[in-house]
Amino acid sequence: MSLDNNFLGKKWDICIVGTGAAGGILAHTLAINNFSVLSLEQGDTIDNNYFSNQLNPQHEHNFGIAADMPWPLQQSESFHYDNFQANQLYAKNDILSTSSRSAAVFHNHQIFRLNGKQNLWNGVCLRYSERDFRGQDYGDSDSNWPISYADIESHYTAVERLIGVCGTKEGLDSLPDGEFIPAKPLRPADKIIMEGVKKISGVNIKAIPNRKAVETRSEFAHHCQSCGGCYYGCSSGSIYKFSSHLLPRIISLSNYQIISNCKVIRLHRKKDSNQIDAVECIDTKTHNKFQVEAKIFILAAGALETPRILFNSKDDFYPQGYANSSKTLGCYLQDNIKANVGTSLLKLVHRREKYDVGFGDNILIPRFLFDNQDFRGGYMAQYHNAYPKRPYYLDGFDNFPGWSKKWLAKLLFNSYAVLLFQGKPDVKKSNRVVPSQEQDIYGIPKIDVYYEMTENDRRMQQSMILYGKQILHKCSGTLIFTYTSQPGNSIHYAGTCRMAKNSYEGVVDKNLRSFDHENLYICDGSVIPEISEKNYTLTIMALAHRLASYLSKNCSYLAVNLYK
Repeated sequence: MSLDNNFLGKKWDICIVGTGAAGGILAHTLAINNFSVLSLEQGDTIDNNYFSNQLNPQHEHNFGIAADMPWPLQQSESFHYDNFQANQLYAKNDILSTSSRSAAVFHNHQIFRLNGKQNLWNGVCLRYSERDFRGQDYGDSDSNWPISYADIESHYTAVERLIGVCGTKEGLDSLPDGEFIPAKPLRPADKIIMEGVKKISGVNIKAIPNRKAVETRSEFAHHCQSCGGCYYGCSSGSIYKFSSHLLPRIISLSNYQIISNCKVIRLHRKKDSNQIDAVECIDTKTHNKFQVEAKIFILAAGALETPRILFNSKDDFYPQGYANSSKTLGCYLQDNIKANVGTSLLKLVHRREKYDVGFGDNILIPRFLFDNQDFRGGYMAQYHNAYPKRPYYLDGFDNFPGWSKKWLAKLLFNSYAVLLFQGKPDVKKSNRVVPSQEQDIYGIPKIDVYYEMTENDRRMQQSMILYGKQILHKCSGTLIFTYTSQPGNSIHYAGTCRMAKNSYEGVVDKNLRSFDHENLYICDGSVIPEISEKNYTLTIMALAHRLASYLSKNCSYLAVNLYK
C-alpha cells in the first residue's frame, strides 16, 4: 500500500517496524484485538507467484546445472547457482545494514521485502528447551535468560496452532514436543539415516521427522507440492509466511494498515520525555521523508537493522543512541556455528524409483552430545536428501573433465545426501555492531560488524565433521566432502538488543520493553540473550505472541497513562 491513503495525520495505537517472523505475528494478534495497528515495511510487496520452484531439476535442461557455472565450483559460491531467482531477493551492498568492510568477518544476508527473510526460510520450527533458557545452570554458557520455558510454553502452542507445524511426538527433554500436524512420509534416504545412526556407538543419538511450518495434509489446497528445499521460496503457499497466511485475515480491517517501500531512519522523542512520539521514514521510491506518530512503537526489523535504527536515533540527551543506557546496544551478536558434511549414498546410486521427495530435509538429528569435555554447548543436524538445483555431489570429482558432468549427475542424482549441522556459539560481548561512517543509498549511516569465532566454536565444528563422517559412512556414504562456513551464513542473527533482568545488563526487560523508553518495545532476534543449536524462528514468533498478549491485557493502562 502506498502513501496515497492519507494516514500521515493519524496517531496509531501501535506502529510495528518490520513484517517478518515477529512483525507478522504482532500485526495479526494486535489487530484482531482491536488496536489500531500500522506496519511499516522497507521493501516492496511480494506474492507466491514470484517463485517458480515446481519443476524438479531432473526435468530441467542439463539437470539444472547453470550454463555459466565454473568447474569446479567453490561451496561458498554454490547458492548463486542453486537458484538465481531466489538469490536476487538478498539485499545488495547499497542497501545492506552493514558496511562493506564488515563482509570480511560476517556474511550478512538480509531481505528487505514483505515477510523479510521468511520469503526464503526453511520453515524449521523447534521449541527451545528448559536447558536452552538456563545455559549457565547446565554449563552451556555464562548466563541464563530472564524468562523460563514455562513463561513461553503456551505461546509456542498458540503459534504452532496458528501457523501449522508438522512433526511427531518424541518425548525428548532437549526438544520439547508441540502441537503437530502429520509429518512428511519417510523416503528411502530417510530410512537409511534412521538405521545408520543406530550404529553409532558411545552416544544416545536418534533421527526423527523434522518439524516445519509446512502444510502436509493433502486435503488442503495449499499442501506441500514436494519441490525439495523450502529455502528457494514456495510458489504453492505451503510454507508459512505473513503475506499468504495471516495478512489476508486483517488487511481489510479498518484498524489495520501496512505501508511498503517505507524505510525507518530513526525514532524521535517527545519533548522533555523519554517516550517515543514518532518514527522518521523515507519513501524508498521517491526518497521523500515523512513521520509516523503512535502511542506504542515496536521494532521488529531484525538483529542488525534494529540496533542500527537505535544508534541513528541519538540526540543530545542520548548521545550513544536510544535504548542504550546499559551500553550493551549492538553487543553480543550471534549466529549459529555451521558445518556441512555430504556424500552420495552407495545404496541409492543409479536408483530410479519414484518417491515423494518432500521438502528435502525430512529428517532431524536432535542434539546428542551432553556433558562432553571437548567443548560446551551442543549441536544438531538436519538430514537433507533432495533433487538439488546444483549437484553438490560433483564437488569431489574435480579431476573429471567438464563434459562428464551430465553423465555423473544422472548416475548419482537421487543419491545425494548432506548433514547440515548447526550449533550453539559462544556468546561474547565483543562480537558486536557499532555505528559506521559508511552510508547506504538513502544517506543513512550503516553499522560495522566485529566478530570472531572462539576456540570453543572451532572445536565444535570439528566435532560436527567427525560425527558427520561417521554417520554417513554407516549409511553407505562414498566420497565425503565437508564445508565449514563463515559467521553470518546461518542467517540466525541474535543478541544485539538482549533481554535482561535489569537495565545494566541489557536493552529490554522480560516483557521486551526498553529499559530507557516506556513506550518502545523490541521483538526480533536481537532480544534473544543466547541462541541455542536449534533454529530460533519459532521462539521469535512465540516471543511476539507473548508480547502481543501482554499489550492486549494492559490495553487499559496504555489508553489511560500514555499520551494523557
